[in-house]
Amino acid sequence: MASSTTPTPGSAAAVLDEIRAWLRRRSASVYGSEVEIDLDVDLIESRVVDSLSFMNFIMLLEELSGRPIETRDAQSIKVLRTLRSIRDNVLGAADGAADEP
Repeated sequence: MASSTTPTPGSAAAVLDEIRAWLRRRSASVYGSEVEIDLDVDLIESRVVDSLSFMNFIMLLEELSGRPIETRDAQSIKVLRTLRSIRDNVLGAADGAADEP
């Protein structure tokens, strides 16, 4: 049984951890060092995800979620602006990922 601090592999919490790791690596190239990215940081406004890395970010989300990510309109892009929104709208919170504040 997995401990409460280690997400179950494949769970929304584990996928969110993988996304955070990718974003931390990305932030190192933007800010010169890795920064912690909480659930409500606007990833686009903070420039952790910029126009050059956006498609790589989408491909990462598709790979980790196992489904295509729609980016046709402003509302579909809005869903991708914060980790909380990604968790709730892309990954789903049914498996306990919503327990994280």
